[in-house]
Amino acid sequence: MFTGVGVGILGVDARGPSEPSAMDLAVGGVRMSTAYETEMKVWVDDWAAVEAALRARATFRGQFVKEDRYFRSADPTLAPPRGPTFRIRTEGGTATVTFKEKSRERGVEFNVEREFVVDDVDAFVHLVGVLGYVDDIAKRKSGFGFDVGDLHVELVRVDGVGEFIEVESVSTDGERPGRDAAAARIRDLLSSLPVDLARVEERPYTQMLREGADPVSRPRP
Repeated sequence: MFTGVGVGILGVDARGPSEPSAMDLAVGGVRMSTAYETEMKVWVDDWAAVEAALRARATFRGQFVKEDRYFRSADPTLAPPRGPTFRIRTEGGTATVTFKEKSRERGVEFNVEREFVVDDVDAFVHLVGVLGYVDDIAKRKSGFGFDVGDLHVELVRVDGVGEFIEVESVSTDGERPGRDAAAARIRDLLSSLPVDLARVEERPYTQMLREGADPVSRPRP
């Protein structure tokens, strides 16, 4: 059973250009959430120092483990990054399907994120298989979450890749002035932490996994 459905999952947006952007879009009695993200991620060289700085000034949201499965078209001509992809994320017993439309500018990632919850992952995977999608790559991310004002911060270990700090602002408004203001707040926060802004990472984690960014995976608590 699906408790939500995302019309954006296969790269199709059912909203017409005249329809307003909404945080929640109901489709046939099920619900998809839509959010606009502004995000930066930076390599972390000293986990303990960054964690201490965050605990001193941020609100601690807790510890997490996120298990992701990414799917792509079975058509080899549409292999990433050419074709659309989506993921199923399992966290705390909940499985969420997410599709993102991404753009990047000067180290900042701007996303339109659409997602919905599924109760039966196997049934959903069977459905997308019938529609021509196959498993692509898996990712495991663990760490700690914090809030600094309206910014969401995660200190993360991505297995097989490395350690990072991610800072994002989420809104219901994807207009340029709001995105630029969010990017400035994110840069200001990162500048105040013991990280090197010369090490901003623009590549997706999935690309880095394919490239073997960190062949030795060291577990984090």
